[in-house]
Amino acid sequence: MDMDQPNSKKKNVLPTSRFYRDASFENKNFPWILAGWFEAKGSISWLYRKNLDSYSPILTIYFSSHNLPLVEKLKRFFSHKASIEIIKDTCEFTITSKADLNKFVIFTNGKIKTSKIYMFSKLIEWLNNSRYTTNINILPLNKNSLVNNAWLAGFIDLIGNFSLRQTDTKSMHRFRIELPKVDADPYNITWEALNNIVEFIGGKLTTKTQKSKDKEFYLIVLWNKPSLYQLIKYLDKYPLYSYKYLDYMQWKENVLSKKKLYAALLIFF
Repeated sequence: MDMDQPNSKKKNVLPTSRFYRDASFENKNFPWILAGWFEAKGSISWLYRKNLDSYSPILTIYFSSHNLPLVEKLKRFFSHKASIEIIKDTCEFTITSKADLNKFVIFTNGKIKTSKIYMFSKLIEWLNNSRYTTNINILPLNKNSLVNNAWLAGFIDLIGNFSLRQTDTKSMHRFRIELPKVDADPYNITWEALNNIVEFIGGKLTTKTQKSKDKEFYLIVLWNKPSLYQLIKYLDKYPLYSYKYLDYMQWKENVLSKKKLYAALLIFF
């Protein structure tokens, strides 16, 4: 059974929140956050324009609809030409103008860690050939440590999950990252990036197949206390931007209160 699916004896006590933290887009962390969003749930597709006999890029990042206030702020950060569309529980943020695409590249170039580097490089090549901008150097895949930047926080914003399961006798804290395998990755770049996450915060990296939809996923799961404390230390330094910030704060409070209780029992006995 999936650990995030409650049964009759388990209950998730962290309800989905609509909280919005008005985080700044004008600091050194935001470019890393933006790169993390793109690599978690971003894509670049190409539209053929018959009248011009050419292709144009469409960059989309998929947020939960709970993140609408954040996405509206993101639109203001780019321009009025950016678009937002709500489809069921998904909020699609899309940019197509050369000015917005150029701005996205300037902010995230050199911060890409996964196989999205292929589509990102193709976007830069298109911009360089569009006569819109000066030549942009395609910076290599970023293999720097996760310790000193907010990339992982942006990644967690869109595909991280904090869970607290309670039974009659105990509570269980877990954290998971689940990333669909949708991009071509002949050199296992994404696997290496995810493995770097595991090396940093702990846990276990595996793949799983959802047979009903014939889809394969990368899966990182944390459950032991040292890993949870390491994650808390990181997210306190680089806070989340999405609605998950409040879920994280509630989850963190419960994890740390259990830690304090255990320490108190050790002292008492």
